[in-house]
Amino acid sequence: MNYKLAIMAWVIGTSLRADGLADLKNTLEKLNNRQPIRAQVKAVSSSVATEDKKATQASGSMEVTVDHNSNGVRIQWSQDDMDRVRDESAQGLQNANLPSPLRGLMNSFNATTMDLLLAHSDDLLRTLSVSQLLNENPETRNGQALRKLKFKVNKPITEANRKSMKSYLDELTIWIDDSGLPVASEEKVELKGSRFLIGFESSSLVKRSFRRVGDRLIVTDNESVSSNAISIMGTNSNKSRFIVTVN
Repeated sequence: MNYKLAIMAWVIGTSLRADGLADLKNTLEKLNNRQPIRAQVKAVSSSVATEDKKATQASGSMEVTVDHNSNGVRIQWSQDDMDRVRDESAQGLQNANLPSPLRGLMNSFNATTMDLLLAHSDDLLRTLSVSQLLNENPETRNGQALRKLKFKVNKPITEANRKSMKSYLDELTIWIDDSGLPVASEEKVELKGSRFLIGFESSSLVKRSFRRVGDRLIVTDNESVSSNAISIMGTNSNKSRFIVTVN
């Protein structure tokens, strides 16, 4: 009897896992990202670079208006922010050691990133196409009953990079509701390796919150933390966050 119950539990668990992934894909495939949208996108970043035991810190924030429609992506910066970037560039000509966080922020507002934030279903489907479902479990998150899907992501790696790697991990966790709509996700990447006898390590964690707007899955909050270390050069860490508000 116990044996039969164990078999039944395994069958039910397997079907639940399959249903969760199927629900997720079916929901994403229905979101075609065609309805025009205008959003305010705010970026905040901070970084710490350490070399020869000396740390350099930088931080900044910037906000733009983004239109995403059948004509493509249009990004509008304010004149005040343009002036701030010009002032930062002028100061950099006087002191090469001054960080330039505002220029970095302005460069981060590119079409690829804005498309990822405002039409995320396509990006997520591409990631799922190279991912393996590891498990699915029910979980309550912020008072909401959700399904937690954990994946191993198998993105292609060049042969040269593969030879230099000692270990590599890329895991994606997605929380979905009863309909299969993503509510949040976390992707963790860890890498260790060496090249020409120089060791290096890197890690990143990206947390995202989602919302459906019309036929779009948008990222309302995109928080990224990364660190890199090279044995003979030092370390650097970066934090960035995009906050999206739909008009």
